[in-house]
Amino acid sequence: MVGMPATVDSGAETVPVPDGPVDVDPPVEVVPCPAQAVSTVTASTPIASCSIRFIALSLPSGHFEPTWPHCSDAIAHPQGCTRPPDVLQSARYRPHSAGRCGRSRARPGVSAKGTDVRSAGTWTQPFWPRYPGAADFAGRQLHTHDYRGPEAFDGSRVVVIGGGISAVQLLMEIAPHTAAHTWVTRRPPVFVEREFNSELGRSAVAMVTERVSRGLPPLSVVSVTGLPLTPTIAAARRSGVLVRRVIFDRIVPDGVTWADGRFVAADVLFWCTGFRAALHHLGPLHLRSPGGGIVMDGTAVAADRRVHLIGYGPSASTIGANRAGRLAVRDIRQLLQL
Repeated sequence: MVGMPATVDSGAETVPVPDGPVDVDPPVEVVPCPAQAVSTVTASTPIASCSIRFIALSLPSGHFEPTWPHCSDAIAHPQGCTRPPDVLQSARYRPHSAGRCGRSRARPGVSAKGTDVRSAGTWTQPFWPRYPGAADFAGRQLHTHDYRGPEAFDGSRVVVIGGGISAVQLLMEIAPHTAAHTWVTRRPPVFVEREFNSELGRSAVAMVTERVSRGLPPLSVVSVTGLPLTPTIAAARRSGVLVRRVIFDRIVPDGVTWADGRFVAADVLFWCTGFRAALHHLGPLHLRSPGGGIVMDGTAVAADRRVHLIGYGPSASTIGANRAGRLAVRDIRQLLQL
């Protein structure tokens, strides 16, 4: 369900809520694997290895084998990440034609209660920071969301903006194709040499969970984990590919400038600045807290446990939503007494 706005109805018929339903369905853009858009991601790239390692920590022993050569194969051949055969017997994706919240009609003799699982994730909500002069830039501006391969950067002078693992991996990939490249971030990147083990994984998940349980917006992954200093990344640092500068102060038609007068010419601004939760369509439900986020209890919204958000908070990763989806279905089955 990653990337898909959906109602999970455990195989039951979904019918509109008769007493004043609220239109909370987002525009449907099905992206079964967000990383699939980044067609060059494989299990050995920093993006995939970082994500896969974290998810492996949450899987039972023997249920993980990171042998996929390409992210599309992870969909066709999920290997250890496949669910046990009887955990989910049916989960139907069905966009509501009338744009309504749905009510699940449970088994005979069981009280029907409306439940809604939202797995819109973040892929449809790329974050574009605002900088003075951006509208005047004469070259191309694109986001991680738009990336299809390094060939689009052939012979270009590129400024890569962002300090996350996506920025690092994509910069390493496009660098041989560029005429010149510059990497800028707001804060100095923190490279970590320690192993991404179960203790680190639990600590990272706990930090994210603690924030969303207080209704604070989730932080970026890299702010919790740091950047893994893999052999590939270490080599890129030694070769001069990963040389970081503090982010510019202004964008001009032919490049970027700093307050001290420095200037870098650019044909392309590549914004690797992450994503935000795609939850604007839930605005009518008034779920956001004064802290700017949504108070969560596991995958359920604390204010209304019938609403579950998959891909929000600690489950905000391509593979991580898999486990969260199972937990949401478990809670819904308990709620519906199934």
